[in-house]
Amino acid sequence: MIEIKNYPNNRDEFVGAEQLMKFLHGRTSGVFSLADSAAVTAKQNQMAVRISDGYGWIANGEGNGCAWWVDAMKSTGAPAELAISAADGTLSRIDRVVVSWETADYTQHPYLMILKGANSSNPQPPALTNNSTTRQISLAQVRVNAGALKITSADITDERLDPAVCGLVTYSEKIPTEVIQAQFTDLLNLLKSQIDQTASGALPDGSVTKEKLAKSLLDVLGTVRKFAGYAPDASGNIVPNKWNLDENHPVGSLWISKNPTSPAERFGGTWERQEGIFILGASSKYPVGSTGGESTHTLKVDEIPSHTPSISTEMYCLRWQESHGYHFQDAETAKGWSRVSPTFKSIGGGKAHNNMSPYKAYYIWERIA
Repeated sequence: MIEIKNYPNNRDEFVGAEQLMKFLHGRTSGVFSLADSAAVTAKQNQMAVRISDGYGWIANGEGNGCAWWVDAMKSTGAPAELAISAADGTLSRIDRVVVSWETADYTQHPYLMILKGANSSNPQPPALTNNSTTRQISLAQVRVNAGALKITSADITDERLDPAVCGLVTYSEKIPTEVIQAQFTDLLNLLKSQIDQTASGALPDGSVTKEKLAKSLLDVLGTVRKFAGYAPDASGNIVPNKWNLDENHPVGSLWISKNPTSPAERFGGTWERQEGIFILGASSKYPVGSTGGESTHTLKVDEIPSHTPSISTEMYCLRWQESHGYHFQDAETAKGWSRVSPTFKSIGGGKAHNNMSPYKAYYIWERIA
Protein backbone atom coordinates (compact mmCIF):
# COMPACT_ATOMS: atom_id res chain seq x y z
CA MET A 1 0.00 0.00 0.00
CA ILE A 2 0.99 3.67 -0.41
CA GLU A 3 0.44 6.17 2.40
CA ILE A 4 -0.96 9.52 1.22
CA LYS A 5 -1.39 12.89 2.96
CA ASN A 6 -4.39 14.23 4.85
CA TYR A 7 -5.59 17.25 6.79
CA PRO A 8 -6.33 17.48 9.61
CA ASN A 9 -4.71 14.66 11.61
CA ASN A 10 -3.18 14.03 15.03
CA ARG A 11 0.07 12.49 13.92
CA ASP A 12 2.03 15.44 12.66
CA GLU A 13 0.83 18.99 12.78
CA PHE A 14 -2.40 19.04 14.72
CA VAL A 15 -3.86 18.02 18.05
CA GLY A 16 -7.57 17.53 18.53
CA ALA A 17 -8.27 16.95 14.86
CA GLU A 18 -11.63 15.39 15.66
CA GLN A 19 -12.70 18.78 17.08
CA LEU A 20 -11.61 20.73 14.01
CA MET A 21 -13.39 18.23 11.75
CA LYS A 22 -16.72 19.27 13.25
CA PHE A 23 -16.29 22.70 11.59
CA LEU A 24 -16.19 20.92 8.23
CA HIS A 25 -19.20 18.76 8.97
CA GLY A 26 -21.47 17.86 6.07
CA ARG A 27 -19.08 17.14 3.26
CA THR A 28 -19.57 13.84 1.45
CA SER A 29 -16.68 11.51 0.68
CA GLY A 30 -15.23 11.50 -2.82
CA VAL A 31 -13.07 13.56 -5.14
CA PHE A 32 -13.28 17.34 -5.54
CA SER A 33 -13.02 17.30 -9.33
CA LEU A 34 -13.23 14.63 -12.00
CA ALA A 35 -10.67 16.18 -14.36
CA ASP A 36 -7.77 13.73 -13.88
CA SER A 37 -8.17 13.94 -10.09
CA ALA A 38 -6.90 10.63 -8.67
CA ALA A 39 -7.64 8.94 -11.98
CA VAL A 40 -6.65 5.28 -12.29
CA THR A 41 -4.89 4.11 -15.47
CA ALA A 42 -3.08 0.94 -16.53
CA LYS A 43 0.70 0.79 -16.43
CA GLN A 44 1.71 -0.34 -19.90
CA ASN A 45 2.39 -4.06 -20.28
CA GLN A 46 2.49 -4.69 -16.52
CA MET A 47 0.29 -6.01 -13.74
CA ALA A 48 0.05 -2.58 -12.15
CA VAL A 49 -2.01 0.61 -12.17
CA ARG A 50 -1.14 4.27 -11.80
CA ILE A 51 -3.00 6.95 -9.84
CA SER A 52 -2.70 10.57 -10.93
CA ASP A 53 -2.33 13.47 -8.49
CA GLY A 54 -5.67 14.60 -7.10
CA TYR A 55 -7.69 15.86 -4.15
CA GLY A 56 -10.64 14.49 -2.21
CA TRP A 57 -12.50 14.24 1.07
CA ILE A 58 -13.27 11.25 3.25
CA ALA A 59 -15.85 11.43 6.03
CA ASN A 60 -16.35 9.35 9.15
CA GLY A 61 -19.62 7.83 10.30
CA GLU A 62 -20.70 11.12 11.95
CA GLY A 63 -20.31 13.20 8.80
CA ASN A 64 -17.01 14.73 9.88
CA GLY A 65 -13.86 14.09 7.90
CA CYS A 66 -10.57 15.22 6.42
CA ALA A 67 -9.09 16.28 3.11
CA TRP A 68 -6.72 13.87 1.39
CA TRP A 69 -4.50 14.31 -1.62
CA VAL A 70 -2.12 12.39 -3.87
CA ASP A 71 0.92 14.38 -4.98
CA ALA A 72 3.41 11.72 -6.10
CA MET A 73 3.87 13.25 -9.56
CA LYS A 74 4.44 16.72 -8.13
CA SER A 75 6.78 15.45 -5.41
CA THR A 76 8.76 12.78 -7.27
CA GLY A 77 8.07 13.31 -10.97
CA ALA A 78 6.31 9.93 -11.29
CA PRO A 79 2.68 8.97 -10.61
CA ALA A 80 1.71 6.76 -7.69
CA GLU A 81 1.69 3.06 -8.64
CA LEU A 82 0.09 -0.04 -7.13
CA ALA A 83 0.90 -3.61 -8.10
CA ILE A 84 -1.89 -6.03 -8.97
CA SER A 85 -1.59 -9.59 -7.66
CA ALA A 86 -1.04 -12.33 -10.24
CA ALA A 87 -4.09 -13.61 -12.10
CA ASP A 88 -5.59 -17.03 -11.49
CA GLY A 89 -5.05 -19.54 -14.29
CA THR A 90 -8.73 -20.40 -14.80
CA LEU A 91 -10.93 -17.85 -13.00
CA SER A 92 -11.19 -14.09 -13.20
CA ARG A 93 -11.62 -11.58 -10.37
CA ILE A 94 -12.36 -7.89 -9.82
CA ASP A 95 -10.14 -5.77 -7.57
CA ARG A 96 -10.72 -2.21 -6.41
CA VAL A 97 -8.35 0.76 -6.07
CA VAL A 98 -9.45 2.40 -2.82
CA VAL A 99 -8.62 5.25 -0.46
CA SER A 100 -8.69 3.76 3.04
CA TRP A 101 -8.63 5.67 6.37
CA GLU A 102 -8.33 4.27 9.91
CA THR A 103 -10.34 6.52 12.26
CA ALA A 104 -9.83 4.87 15.66
CA ASP A 105 -7.80 7.78 17.08
CA TYR A 106 -7.23 9.92 13.94
CA THR A 107 -3.47 9.41 14.03
CA GLN A 108 -3.23 7.53 10.73
CA HIS A 109 -2.90 9.03 7.27
CA PRO A 110 -5.24 7.71 4.59
CA TYR A 111 -3.60 5.40 2.08
CA LEU A 112 -4.13 4.03 -1.42
CA MET A 113 -4.42 0.26 -1.67
CA ILE A 114 -5.67 -2.59 -3.84
CA LEU A 115 -8.72 -4.29 -2.36
CA LYS A 116 -8.48 -7.78 -3.84
CA GLY A 117 -11.60 -9.56 -5.07
CA ALA A 118 -12.39 -13.27 -5.14
CA ASN A 119 -11.70 -15.51 -8.15
CA SER A 120 -14.95 -16.65 -9.72
CA SER A 121 -16.63 -17.62 -12.98
CA ASN A 122 -18.88 -14.61 -12.28
CA PRO A 123 -16.58 -12.20 -10.41
CA GLN A 124 -17.95 -9.33 -8.32
CA PRO A 125 -16.09 -6.33 -6.88
CA PRO A 126 -15.11 -6.67 -3.21
CA ALA A 127 -17.22 -4.81 -0.64
CA LEU A 128 -15.89 -1.62 0.92
CA THR A 129 -15.50 -1.31 4.69
CA ASN A 130 -17.22 1.69 6.30
CA ASN A 131 -17.67 1.46 10.07
CA SER A 132 -16.59 3.32 13.17
CA THR A 133 -12.89 2.49 12.68
CA THR A 134 -12.35 2.20 8.91
CA ARG A 135 -13.65 4.31 6.02
CA GLN A 136 -13.07 3.46 2.34
CA ILE A 137 -13.97 4.95 -1.02
CA SER A 138 -13.31 3.29 -4.41
CA LEU A 139 -11.61 5.14 -7.27
CA ALA A 140 -11.90 2.32 -9.82
CA GLN A 141 -12.53 -1.36 -10.42
CA VAL A 142 -9.78 -3.44 -12.04
CA ARG A 143 -10.81 -6.66 -13.76
CA VAL A 144 -8.08 -9.31 -13.59
CA ASN A 145 -8.91 -11.81 -16.31
CA ALA A 146 -7.91 -15.46 -15.96
CA GLY A 147 -4.32 -15.96 -17.07
CA ALA A 148 -3.74 -12.22 -17.61
CA LEU A 149 -0.12 -11.04 -17.70
CA LYS A 150 -0.90 -7.33 -17.86
CA ILE A 151 -3.63 -4.81 -17.08
CA THR A 152 -5.08 -2.79 -19.96
CA SER A 153 -7.32 0.28 -20.06
CA ALA A 154 -10.24 -1.98 -21.03
CA ASP A 155 -9.90 -3.75 -17.65
CA ILE A 156 -10.43 -0.53 -15.64
CA THR A 157 -13.86 0.88 -14.72
CA ASP A 158 -13.81 4.40 -13.25
CA GLU A 159 -15.99 4.64 -10.11
CA ARG A 160 -15.28 8.23 -9.10
CA LEU A 161 -18.74 9.39 -10.26
CA ASP A 162 -20.61 6.70 -8.33
CA PRO A 163 -21.74 8.24 -4.99
CA ALA A 164 -22.42 4.76 -3.61
CA VAL A 165 -18.67 4.10 -3.50
CA CYS A 166 -17.07 7.52 -4.16
CA GLY A 167 -18.75 10.44 -5.99
CA LEU A 168 -17.99 14.14 -6.16
CA VAL A 169 -17.54 15.98 -2.88
CA THR A 170 -20.69 17.97 -2.03
CA TYR A 171 -22.27 19.67 0.97
CA SER A 172 -25.92 19.57 1.91
CA GLU A 173 -27.07 19.50 -1.73
CA LYS A 174 -26.36 16.19 -3.43
CA ILE A 175 -25.62 15.83 -7.13
CA PRO A 176 -27.51 12.72 -8.36
CA THR A 177 -24.66 11.29 -10.41
CA GLU A 178 -25.66 7.72 -9.50
CA VAL A 179 -28.16 7.67 -12.37
CA ILE A 180 -25.49 8.72 -14.85
CA GLN A 181 -23.04 6.21 -13.39
CA ALA A 182 -25.62 3.40 -13.50
CA GLN A 183 -26.53 4.11 -17.13
CA PHE A 184 -22.87 4.25 -18.11
CA THR A 185 -22.07 1.03 -16.26
CA ASP A 186 -25.02 -0.83 -17.80
CA LEU A 187 -24.09 0.36 -21.28
CA LEU A 188 -20.41 -0.48 -20.77
CA ASN A 189 -21.29 -3.98 -19.56
CA LEU A 190 -23.60 -4.49 -22.55
CA LEU A 191 -20.94 -3.43 -25.01
CA LYS A 192 -18.29 -5.58 -23.35
CA SER A 193 -20.65 -8.57 -23.48
CA GLN A 194 -21.47 -8.00 -27.14
CA ILE A 195 -17.81 -7.56 -28.05
CA ASP A 196 -16.87 -10.72 -26.16
CA GLN A 197 -19.63 -12.72 -27.90
CA THR A 198 -18.65 -11.37 -31.31
CA ALA A 199 -14.97 -12.12 -30.73
CA SER A 200 -15.70 -15.68 -29.59
CA GLY A 201 -18.35 -16.37 -32.23
CA ALA A 202 -20.91 -17.29 -29.55
CA LEU A 203 -24.04 -16.15 -31.39
CA PRO A 204 -26.51 -19.00 -30.81
CA ASP A 205 -29.65 -16.92 -31.27
CA GLY A 206 -28.23 -14.30 -33.64
CA SER A 207 -28.99 -11.59 -31.07
CA VAL A 208 -25.55 -10.06 -31.57
CA THR A 209 -24.19 -9.44 -35.05
CA LYS A 210 -21.47 -7.23 -36.40
CA GLU A 211 -24.09 -4.93 -37.89
CA LYS A 212 -26.07 -4.65 -34.65
CA LEU A 213 -22.91 -4.11 -32.64
CA ALA A 214 -21.85 -1.34 -35.01
CA LYS A 215 -25.24 0.29 -34.63
CA SER A 216 -25.01 0.10 -30.83
CA LEU A 217 -21.62 1.74 -30.88
CA LEU A 218 -22.96 4.51 -33.10
CA ASP A 219 -25.85 5.07 -30.70
CA VAL A 220 -23.33 5.54 -27.90
CA LEU A 221 -21.15 7.90 -29.88
CA GLY A 222 -24.14 9.96 -30.96
CA THR A 223 -23.41 12.36 -33.77
CA VAL A 224 -19.62 12.20 -33.46
CA ARG A 225 -19.17 9.91 -36.46
CA LYS A 226 -21.69 11.92 -38.47
CA PHE A 227 -19.50 14.99 -38.23
CA ALA A 228 -16.41 12.87 -38.80
CA GLY A 229 -17.86 11.80 -42.15
CA TYR A 230 -19.14 8.29 -41.31
CA ALA A 231 -22.60 6.79 -40.74
CA PRO A 232 -24.36 3.40 -40.98
CA ASP A 233 -25.82 2.27 -44.29
CA ALA A 234 -29.16 0.45 -44.62
CA SER A 235 -27.56 -2.76 -43.29
CA GLY A 236 -25.91 -1.06 -40.32
CA ASN A 237 -22.41 -1.20 -41.79
CA ILE A 238 -20.18 1.79 -41.01
CA VAL A 239 -19.43 3.55 -44.30
CA PRO A 240 -18.42 7.07 -45.39
CA ASN A 241 -21.34 9.39 -44.67
CA LYS A 242 -22.58 10.18 -48.21
CA TRP A 243 -24.99 12.85 -46.96
CA ASN A 244 -22.27 14.61 -45.06
CA LEU A 245 -19.81 14.23 -47.93
CA ASP A 246 -22.20 15.72 -50.48
CA GLU A 247 -23.06 18.52 -48.09
CA ASN A 248 -19.48 19.59 -47.54
CA HIS A 249 -17.69 18.40 -50.70
CA PRO A 250 -20.23 17.98 -53.53
CA VAL A 251 -19.23 16.56 -56.92
CA GLY A 252 -17.17 19.20 -58.72
CA SER A 253 -15.46 20.42 -55.52
CA LEU A 254 -11.72 21.05 -55.57
CA TRP A 255 -9.28 20.07 -52.82
CA ILE A 256 -5.94 21.91 -52.80
CA SER A 257 -3.17 20.80 -50.45
CA LYS A 258 0.56 20.20 -50.05
CA ASN A 259 -0.32 16.66 -48.91
CA PRO A 260 -0.21 14.14 -51.80
CA THR A 261 -2.81 11.85 -50.15
CA SER A 262 -6.09 11.69 -52.06
CA PRO A 263 -9.01 13.31 -50.18
CA ALA A 264 -10.93 10.10 -50.93
CA GLU A 265 -9.09 8.49 -48.00
CA ARG A 266 -10.33 11.20 -45.67
CA PHE A 267 -13.80 12.03 -46.96
CA GLY A 268 -14.76 9.17 -49.30
CA GLY A 269 -16.03 9.67 -52.84
CA THR A 270 -14.03 9.50 -56.08
CA TRP A 271 -11.45 12.20 -56.69
CA GLU A 272 -9.32 12.85 -59.78
CA ARG A 273 -5.96 14.56 -59.52
CA GLN A 274 -5.45 17.60 -61.76
CA GLU A 275 -1.85 17.89 -62.94
CA GLY A 276 0.10 20.61 -64.76
CA ILE A 277 -2.79 23.08 -65.09
CA PHE A 278 -3.82 26.48 -63.75
CA ILE A 279 -7.31 27.35 -62.48
CA LEU A 280 -9.18 30.04 -64.46
CA GLY A 281 -12.40 31.77 -63.42
CA ALA A 282 -15.23 30.63 -65.72
CA SER A 283 -16.90 33.13 -68.08
CA SER A 284 -18.94 33.14 -71.30
CA LYS A 285 -15.67 32.96 -73.21
CA TYR A 286 -14.23 30.26 -70.97
CA PRO A 287 -17.18 28.09 -69.81
CA VAL A 288 -16.95 25.74 -66.78
CA GLY A 289 -15.00 22.60 -67.62
CA SER A 290 -13.28 24.03 -70.70
CA THR A 291 -9.53 23.53 -71.08
CA GLY A 292 -6.78 25.18 -73.08
CA GLY A 293 -3.47 26.98 -72.95
CA GLU A 294 0.09 25.70 -73.28
CA SER A 295 3.20 26.08 -71.17
CA THR A 296 5.44 26.99 -74.19
CA HIS A 297 4.62 28.37 -77.66
CA THR A 298 6.38 28.87 -80.99
CA LEU A 299 5.12 31.92 -82.90
CA LYS A 300 3.57 31.33 -86.29
CA VAL A 301 3.88 33.81 -89.18
CA ASP A 302 0.43 35.25 -88.61
CA GLU A 303 1.26 35.73 -84.91
CA ILE A 304 4.33 37.91 -85.59
CA PRO A 305 3.53 41.62 -85.13
CA SER A 306 2.75 43.27 -88.47
CA HIS A 307 5.76 45.21 -89.92
CA THR A 308 7.22 46.28 -93.34
CA PRO A 309 11.00 45.87 -94.01
CA SER A 310 12.45 48.89 -95.89
CA ILE A 311 15.66 49.85 -97.73
CA SER A 312 16.68 53.01 -99.55
CA THR A 313 15.34 53.15 -103.14
CA GLU A 314 18.61 54.66 -104.37
CA MET A 315 20.78 52.03 -106.02
CA TYR A 316 24.43 52.58 -106.73
CA CYS A 317 26.89 50.98 -109.11
CA LEU A 318 30.59 50.44 -108.58
CA ARG A 319 33.35 51.04 -111.23
CA TRP A 320 37.16 51.18 -111.27
CA GLN A 321 38.92 54.07 -112.87
CA GLU A 322 42.65 54.59 -112.71
CA SER A 323 42.23 58.27 -112.29
CA HIS A 324 39.67 57.97 -109.54
CA GLY A 325 39.92 54.42 -108.17
CA TYR A 326 36.61 52.80 -107.12
CA HIS A 327 33.72 55.20 -107.00
CA PHE A 328 29.89 55.09 -106.95
CA GLN A 329 27.40 56.56 -109.34
CA ASP A 330 23.64 56.67 -109.32
CA ALA A 331 22.37 53.48 -110.91
CA GLU A 332 19.93 55.35 -113.16
CA THR A 333 22.63 57.36 -114.99
CA ALA A 334 25.57 54.93 -114.85
CA LYS A 335 26.58 53.28 -118.08
CA GLY A 336 28.99 50.38 -118.26
CA TRP A 337 29.09 50.19 -114.51
CA SER A 338 28.60 47.09 -112.26
CA ARG A 339 25.24 46.96 -110.44
CA VAL A 340 25.24 46.15 -106.69
CA SER A 341 21.95 44.55 -105.45
CA PRO A 342 21.09 44.23 -101.67
CA THR A 343 20.10 40.83 -100.18
CA PHE A 344 18.19 39.88 -96.95
CA LYS A 345 19.23 37.13 -94.42
CA SER A 346 16.85 35.36 -91.99
CA ILE A 347 17.36 35.88 -88.23
CA GLY A 348 15.97 34.16 -85.09
CA GLY A 349 16.14 30.54 -83.86
CA GLY A 350 12.46 29.55 -84.15
CA LYS A 351 12.41 28.05 -80.63
CA ALA A 352 9.32 27.99 -78.36
CA HIS A 353 9.20 30.64 -75.64
CA ASN A 354 7.98 30.28 -72.01
CA ASN A 355 4.29 31.10 -71.81
CA MET A 356 3.66 30.65 -68.03
CA SER A 357 2.68 33.11 -65.32
CA PRO A 358 4.55 33.08 -61.98
CA TYR A 359 3.32 30.04 -60.06
CA LYS A 360 3.42 28.02 -56.83
CA ALA A 361 2.59 24.31 -57.20
CA TYR A 362 0.09 22.39 -55.02
CA TYR A 363 -1.70 19.05 -55.27
CA ILE A 364 -5.18 19.64 -56.76
CA TRP A 365 -7.98 17.08 -56.69
CA GLU A 366 -11.47 17.32 -58.21
CA ARG A 367 -14.33 15.19 -56.90
CA ILE A 368 -15.93 13.40 -59.86
CA ALA A 369 -18.29 10.98 -58.05
